[in-house]
Amino acid sequence: MSEWTRIELSTRSPGFARGLRAALADPLWLLARQWQVGELRGEDAATPVLTTTRIDVVPIDRLSPSEAAPVKQVVPAEPRSTPMEPRVEAERLDVGDPAVWRSAEAGMHMLRLLTALGAKPATRDALRASFPLRPPLGLAGPDRVAFALMARRSLDGAALLQGRALAVRNDPNATTWAGAAGEPDIVRQAGLAFAAWAGRRHAPAAAPGMWERDRVEYSFSAAPASHPDAPALVAAEYSDGRLDWYGFDAAPALDLGPRTPAAPPLVREAMPVALRFHGMPASRWWSFEATSVGFAGLEGGAEDLPRLLLAGFAAVYSSDWYLVPVRLPVGSLARVQRVDVLDSFGRVHAVRSTAEYDHASLRGTRAWRFFELKDDPAVARATPARPGGPWLCLPATLAAHSEGRPLEDVELVRDETANLAWAIEHTLEGATGRPHERRAPGTVGDPPGLPKADQPWHFRLGTAVPPGWIPFVPVRLPGPGAQIRLQRARLPVIVDDAGLVVDASARATLLEPTVTPFFVREEEVPLEGVRVTRSWQLARWTDGAVHLWIGRRKRPGRGERSAGLHFDAIVGPPGDDPPGDP
Repeated sequence: MSEWTRIELSTRSPGFARGLRAALADPLWLLARQWQVGELRGEDAATPVLTTTRIDVVPIDRLSPSEAAPVKQVVPAEPRSTPMEPRVEAERLDVGDPAVWRSAEAGMHMLRLLTALGAKPATRDALRASFPLRPPLGLAGPDRVAFALMARRSLDGAALLQGRALAVRNDPNATTWAGAAGEPDIVRQAGLAFAAWAGRRHAPAAAPGMWERDRVEYSFSAAPASHPDAPALVAAEYSDGRLDWYGFDAAPALDLGPRTPAAPPLVREAMPVALRFHGMPASRWWSFEATSVGFAGLEGGAEDLPRLLLAGFAAVYSSDWYLVPVRLPVGSLARVQRVDVLDSFGRVHAVRSTAEYDHASLRGTRAWRFFELKDDPAVARATPARPGGPWLCLPATLAAHSEGRPLEDVELVRDETANLAWAIEHTLEGATGRPHERRAPGTVGDPPGLPKADQPWHFRLGTAVPPGWIPFVPVRLPGPGAQIRLQRARLPVIVDDAGLVVDASARATLLEPTVTPFFVREEEVPLEGVRVTRSWQLARWTDGAVHLWIGRRKRPGRGERSAGLHFDAIVGPPGDDPPGDP
């Protein structure tokens, strides 16, 4: 039996250099090459000279929590004066023990303003006596010392700000606001500067329900107040601090209130310019490209159809495209109705959206979409009498912002051994507004549950877990579907081996200890876990204003964890066998 192997040349090459290069032979060959590529063929074609674009521009000036929020509230939004992130993420700063410390810091700023205006010490003392600072109850350690020192030197800035607001409204309850001091004019002048400073320092609190506790992420809706055809927007999964147009989906059925009539479209006239892009070949055959252009270096096999199409488009049609820049306001929905093109022959051509033609020819099964919102009904509703392309979303979002050290750091993990999920409180916000690691008595040295060398054998109903590990047990919700949720539970009072009580309750604001019952969806805690943080956010808007707020972020975790929880255990001295074992 014999085998034969054919040895033959391959005419296929992954490169395009041979097909795109122009090898020189003789002048007659050059003329033939020009005739071959169409250089010598004239076309009765004109050049665009002027374009008139009609655009619908609708500001996005309504915000609302998600549909699952317990309180449905629509709040106004000013897209040009405030970015969307603070309006969605900002938390209330006047609740909890840290709010007292922030009020004390504001009071110190008021005293500095009085000093800068030349107020007498008696004036500052009188104002401090009228608005005394009352530290929270139950403080211990360094927090108690810090609040005691601040109470002697500062005043209650929140009460001072509220008293000034009452005085502006001529409320009789605010008669002592400026009259308590001996220099009322200086106090009023400082109060104006203090109120302006307080308004700029922190962003206003977002509407209730922007943060979905069971999904551990933000979810909200936005809509314009005008133009009935403009769709509402839904951002269902926002948790990483980066909000852009692709985070929104169109929600035509969502109603956030009545709409006002549509404003007249914007009309913009501009001269079109030829399209240019990096690596573009020269429009003339015998022109020389720059050294940075290596169009013939594009490689692709015979089956690489997208590369072949791109090369063909760039070589043949790239010089036929023109660019018409249009400047649009931030925080709006925009839609191009039509474009009228005036050419060099004096003719006017009406250009409609290609999405309309594709929708009509493909019967609503368009596969190519570019910068379009999901579920946008604008193209399907367009008619020859009311033309219009898809809506372009330009939300008032930040390009960049600074994030501070986490005030709270909570990790949600799986524990398949114990058939539980745990919320591990790594970092908590203290009474002074500064983060600290969660520690409790009995955590120094050996962890709870580890037997001592001199401890006799005994039965333990359940071993202790480290402090800050909050259990979440799976429960079945009533109703159809048999859905499973993770419900926050609480371990019994733990006494470690040293006889010290370990705090087993949730303390982080992210876990909302005052909310009962507290559920988290099972799918939101994957096997790798998630990490949720609260931290200060700082950003500067387009008008130069500085915005400061507290936002939340969700990031991937570090995998499955175990708290070492065991039930019905017999523990004793290390190295010794249990009673009854051979």
